[in-house]
Order: sequence, then C-alpha cells, then structure tokens
Amino acid sequence: LMDNLARPSVLGGRLALRPFDGFCGGGKSCVLSIGASGVVDLQAAAAAAAVGRDGLPEVDEGSWTPLVEREVLGLAAVDIELLFAGGGKTFKPYADLATSFRGVGLHLGASAGLPISGAWRLAAQLEYRLSSGGYAPDHIGTFYDLERYQASLATGGQQALSKNEALEQGLYGGHGLLAQLGLEGGRALSLKVGYRYHPGPDGSQLWARVVTEPTSRLTVGVLGVFRALGQSSRGADGIATLAEARYRVTPYLY
Repeated sequence: LMDNLARPSVLGGRLALRPFDGFCGGGKSCVLSIGASGVVDLQAAAAAAAVGRDGLPEVDEGSWTPLVEREVLGLAAVDIELLFAGGGKTFKPYADLATSFRGVGLHLGASAGLPISGAWRLAAQLEYRLSSGGYAPDHIGTFYDLERYQASLATGGQQALSKNEALEQGLYGGHGLLAQLGLEGGRALSLKVGYRYHPGPDGSQLWARVVTEPTSRLTVGVLGVFRALGQSSRGADGIATLAEARYRVTPYLY
C-alpha cells in the first residue's frame, strides 16, 4: 500500500496466513486467519516550524500544507480472526494488538452480515478498544492528509497539535468504541452509518457514507463526518465532507 505513486510518503503491507479453511459442521464454512501488518509514514508531521499570530502553523503557499518539522512514524500490528459463513450469513470475531512505538492498543470486535431480500443485506460491526496514551486507535485513515497536521478540528482557539505531538503527549489513553451499521444492495448502493469514540483529540465522531458502482470498474461516493462532538469548536470546524470517484485499472491499482 502506498498513498501516492509519484511521491509516496505512507507505505504499508500485510501478511496473512490461513492455517484452517474448511467446514466446521452444521453446513458452515470456517476460515481462521492470522496476520501481521506494518505502516510507515516517512514524512509525519511533528511540531510546527513557524506559527502565525492566530496561533496556527503558517502554510506553504505552494502545497497549502502547514510548515512543520518532519519525522518518521511507524505502526505495527498482529491480528487473528475467525470467519463463520453459511446460508449467506457471516459472523467474524477478531482481535488486534497494535503499537505506535509510543504506546499500544487492543481492538476486540466482531462483524456480521445478514441477507434480507434479493441482493440486499445488512452488515454490522461492533468493536471495543483499549489504548495507552501514546496510541491513537484510528491513526492513518480517510482524512489523514489533514489529521497528520491537526489531530483535532476543534482547536478551541488554541494552537493545533499534529497527530504525532498528541501521541508524544499521551493524550489517547483509555476505553473506546466503534459501531457501524450498513445496508448493501450489490453494486447499486451501499449505505453505512457509524459512531466512534476514544479519549483524546477528535475523540467522538459520527459519520454516514453512500457509495454506488455504476460499472464494475467505477465507484463513486459521498462521506459526511461530524467530528469532535462535544468538544469546543469554532463555527463549522467539526464538519468534514468528502466526495470520491475511483476507477479500477487492475485489482491493486485505482
């Protein structure tokens, strides 16, 4: 995995083994998977290199990104999951143990799928999270290009912390939760709503995502996120939106 073919800065990979893949009685198939993954950000944002009068980092006019000092960020994890499937129904409990090399986090959860009519099915995921202060449960995600410079959209008039600075200050420790519910209709429509909580910056988020695939290669969608719920915010700082269009060139290149 890489974030940019021309100038990659985030690189990652995963190795998974399936010691068991077969039937486990009652007409159900079972798949046991054990994996390890690693990600490195070669250009992670550290402290602001220059701060303006408003207390926020000054911006590079060429790239429209804050002027910051750079450092290398590493993330690693091991995981185990067991998939039960039969009659179109699926159930998958899993456990992940991860580290940012500043702290550790444990993810315990399960996902499930249930057919309801024709191509339509319900999907759900529930996860409990426990982390030390130096580990952010969702570190590199959809909005990482923004979050690497500003761990929270809710600054409350204070200087924004980069995500790495928030790790260094140990702001994330404690219990967390992830819950998602989805409705899927083949390629026609996918709708997901979810809620996430963890201690620290941007700790509470609510989102909805709608995706459709007009062709087997083209995917278009819209994502809306209410971030930093319950935290001090200015105006619409807590709202983030994203529209996406993705064309599949090969199974691994979009």
